[in-house]
Amino acid sequence: MWPGCVTLTTPQLLLGAVVLGLSVTLAKHQLYGSVPSETGFSSFAGAFGIIASALGLAAIYLESFPLVVSLVADGLSAAFYVAGGVVRSPALSLQMKRR
Repeated sequence: MWPGCVTLTTPQLLLGAVVLGLSVTLAKHQLYGSVPSETGFSSFAGAFGIIASALGLAAIYLESFPLVVSLVADGLSAAFYVAGGVVRSPALSLQMKRR
């Protein structure tokens, strides 16, 4: 397997952990009402990013692991991150206008 795959999969693991950690922290500090759906989706996207990077690392080190599974997981992870950003940005802009 190409050695650059490890250097591409490791940041995905770290960024997934950051997204998950920030989303869970925001959810814990929600004072009034329930947690917004954007925050819940962001935590899902972060957790899925961690799982996708684990699948990518498994595909690098295990020859019997199908590469297609890792590619599909990476594509879904990217789509979830983009969708989370698209959903989060209007919510943040509305929140800034209320202040």
